[in-house]
Amino acid sequence: MNVSSILEWTKQYLAIVICIVLAIAAIIVLPMFSSGWNDSVKDIAKSRNKYFGDIKRLQATDFQVPGVSSSGTTVINRQLLNRYSEITNSIREDSEALKLRARDHNRKSHDILMPELFPNPPEGGGAMEVLPKQFHEKVLEAYGEILSSMNAGMPPAVADVQSQLEAERRQFLEQMMAKDETDSLTEEEEQQLAQQMTWERLEIYKDRAGEIGVYLSMDSLSPPRFDRSSPPTLEDLFGWQWRIWVLEEVADVVRSLNEGRAEPVNPIKRIEHLHLSGLMEMTHAAGSAPPGGAPSPAPSGGRLGAGGGGPMRGGGGPSRGGGPGHGAPSGGGKASSSPELTVASAPPAGSTNFDVSLSGRISNALYDVVNIHLTLVVETRAVPDILDAFAKQNFMNVIDLRITPVDAFDAIREGYFYGGENVASLELTLDTIWLRSWTSTFMPDVVRASLGVPLAPKQGNASGGPGGAQPAGPPGRPGTGPGRRP
Repeated sequence: MNVSSILEWTKQYLAIVICIVLAIAAIIVLPMFSSGWNDSVKDIAKSRNKYFGDIKRLQATDFQVPGVSSSGTTVINRQLLNRYSEITNSIREDSEALKLRARDHNRKSHDILMPELFPNPPEGGGAMEVLPKQFHEKVLEAYGEILSSMNAGMPPAVADVQSQLEAERRQFLEQMMAKDETDSLTEEEEQQLAQQMTWERLEIYKDRAGEIGVYLSMDSLSPPRFDRSSPPTLEDLFGWQWRIWVLEEVADVVRSLNEGRAEPVNPIKRIEHLHLSGLMEMTHAAGSAPPGGAPSPAPSGGRLGAGGGGPMRGGGGPSRGGGPGHGAPSGGGKASSSPELTVASAPPAGSTNFDVSLSGRISNALYDVVNIHLTLVVETRAVPDILDAFAKQNFMNVIDLRITPVDAFDAIREGYFYGGENVASLELTLDTIWLRSWTSTFMPDVVRASLGVPLAPKQGNASGGPGGAQPAGPPGRPGTGPGRRP
């Protein structure tokens, strides 16, 4: 077979020849390409398998409903995410509303006595030469109104008792014995006269006890003194204001328990001692103990009015020429807009230190803690009710107490008549919370700096002067008068 025959046959059967050539080429070429295709297919399969894994994980995602401690597995989808956003937004709104309620509850009707003085008095014009004296007068009026709100009073003065007993003695001798003061008495008559005078004296004390609601005097509260030769600083004045807020809280508890009744039947019969500690102070750090691992004792002279901050002139505030808020603060600090003040570093909001007290509460960026130290004479069986009343009052905590019996006969010798029930001396230490969301509104810059509160931008006062306060309400004092919000 020659070449021409082969070509002729090829032309005649061209389709068959092409198929044979392609088949032979495929046998040779396809194995060469198949290995590359195999790798590509594997890569695609692997990538798609990852998506299947993601889908399986989405079908079994751990999910915790906001506000619920338990969790479970579910499928994450757009509907779930939308519902999650609705719930978290609702919780956020509730949280903000709760914060406002807590602020209003904590503030109650507390306000400042002199809006033109706080947070910063007008600059120039001799304001700090005039306003402190006026403010001191308002403070004394506020102390008087607090005492009046509790119907507080003291036993009759010794001179008044003696004068009244002498009159009763003359009357008894004339009417019952038909004798004059100069006449001699038999031993039996002397005993009868002594018994009568004892009874008369007891009646005098009973009558006085029936006129008041609780034994408490202005001197027991140690109101601030004003000394022109050493006038109080602005931080001293704010300390006076803050003490009034604390006193108003104590008075609220006393009123709620005694309910306007006479002292002999009241659960709280006498406030013998009251002083504060920790007012306008940053004494403890979060999670650390003060020296010795125990709460710092109340400073000497720390009765109310001294307020835990030095001698009672203005008392309680940061000292001039040193202390927090002046110079470098402990634990660092940041420079304020005022070159003479450095803002201290406050512990983070909600910080605790259980080395300080049972509650662990310390002053921090959210609130300030002021401790109240009370010594009361109370009806013994009413002690649980008294503790409950203080615990229910405006975020107060009872962190220490001591109960000792009181001898009613010793008390009556001093003019205190406590009625017919057993009485006890109840020593209490309370911690009180003061939310900075409202107290900082009235804080002078020096107080803000000492407590770690960022300084507020300078604003004009109500009359347009620089550096003054925007009045938050009418000036006045506790009760329904000025100084308490209506």
